[in-house]
Amino acid sequence: MIGLVERFYDVESGEVKIDGVNVREYNVRSLRQQVGVIMQMPILFGYSIYQNIVWGATGEPPTREQVEQACRDANAHDFIMDLPDGYDTMCGERGALLSGGQKQRIAIARALVRNPKILLLDEATSALDSAAERVVQEALDRASANRTTITVAHRLSTIRDADVIYVIANGRVLESGSHEQLISQAGAYARLVEAQHLRQTLESSVATVAGSDSPATPELDGDEPNSPSAAEITAIIAAQATGVSAIDSRTDTRRSTAKRPSVQRSGTGLSLDEGSDKASVTVIDPESEEGKKLIDKQLQRRGLSALPRLIMKNRRHAGLIIPGTICTIVDGASFPCFSIIFSKMI
Repeated sequence: MIGLVERFYDVESGEVKIDGVNVREYNVRSLRQQVGVIMQMPILFGYSIYQNIVWGATGEPPTREQVEQACRDANAHDFIMDLPDGYDTMCGERGALLSGGQKQRIAIARALVRNPKILLLDEATSALDSAAERVVQEALDRASANRTTITVAHRLSTIRDADVIYVIANGRVLESGSHEQLISQAGAYARLVEAQHLRQTLESSVATVAGSDSPATPELDGDEPNSPSAAEITAIIAAQATGVSAIDSRTDTRRSTAKRPSVQRSGTGLSLDEGSDKASVTVIDPESEEGKKLIDKQLQRRGLSALPRLIMKNRRHAGLIIPGTICTIVDGASFPCFSIIFSKMI
């Protein structure tokens, strides 16, 4: 869709029209100057924020006031002013010094500085977390005012307020209409909304189980005492999955009942109690001293256990092991020898 509107390629059949005019009749350069694109993963260059935004303009370079206004419309002006050098702050290579939400808002400002008549959003918030998504979505809503906006999205929350929503599958339009109209039809769009709502409910319920069943623990480094880590949530899901008996179609079609494991959180990890049986899942911080020692021990054990197997698998090539080892030593020693010789020559 994005490529068709910008004429990166033309359709084999049918037409793409803007204001009733086929896009093939527009001058390509003039057409693209009227279009602003915001991609899922914006690319910033290793220059200042101001310079990255200026490069989004066409024709005459924008003034400082125009750049700042574009940043206000993109909900980026406040966080830029909080940076040490403001608009002169360096973005780093590919924007490495900025967060995902900050990069996305700068990309929005870069698209708005040319004041485009058409705004194309290609999964603009799909790579962001929920907190950053809300801020970026507010900027997108503000940027979409008084201009035609085409949004390609899988997160349905980003297109809820759109005038017309098209549900496309396998290159065909299945449904079209507003959010309320599509929900009332109980079709493909309604099923997508229900599926995403179910996923959010399951994720929140897992987090609630991990937080509510844990005893009070002292707060460390400003973190919430009951907020589970991703590893702990994974452990809870795995424990609950293994606690449910599978269906045996050969003997009985009914699902056997299983006790729901109670989850307890301790200072070392999670303990799961299932009746009389107890399972312990320990979550160790890999950055801690204990975690580093455990990782080194496991890697050393795996390396030693793999060596005999490698020798057995390659025993038919045993005659090449000794010559290969000698050649490897000679090849590795050649670089230090060359460095010594060249240093004396210089």
